[in-house]
Amino acid sequence: MPSMWEDLKKTVKQGFSTAAAKTEEYTKIGKAKLDMMNLNKSLNNTFQELGLEAYTQITGGGKGLNAQNPKVKGFIDKIGQIKQSIQEKEAEVEAIKKASGTKASADDGSDSVSESEEKPKK
Repeated sequence: MPSMWEDLKKTVKQGFSTAAAKTEEYTKIGKAKLDMMNLNKSLNNTFQELGLEAYTQITGGGKGLNAQNPKVKGFIDKIGQIKQSIQEKEAEVEAIKKASGTKASADDGSDSVSESEEKPKK
């Protein structure tokens, strides 16, 4: 018959094991969200650079605004790559949550740029 101390020892070990697993899960999610935050910052900086380039071309500082301009095309390509990276990180967070059984909430605190935020206001 196991003693009370052996039962307590077993319970404490199980508690530490559970805590360690949750800590690892939250660390992975935190890292992925930090990566997403950095990607969003990069995306915003690229939008800012694109806006400056477009403004310069529109106001006559360049050859005229068009999507074939190598600088503008480069910014558009870079925006697409960053958006893809953000989607991959979001999928990574969801995979971590599903693997651990954590229910993913609709508002996960991510700061990704939505389609409505991207479009310039007229």
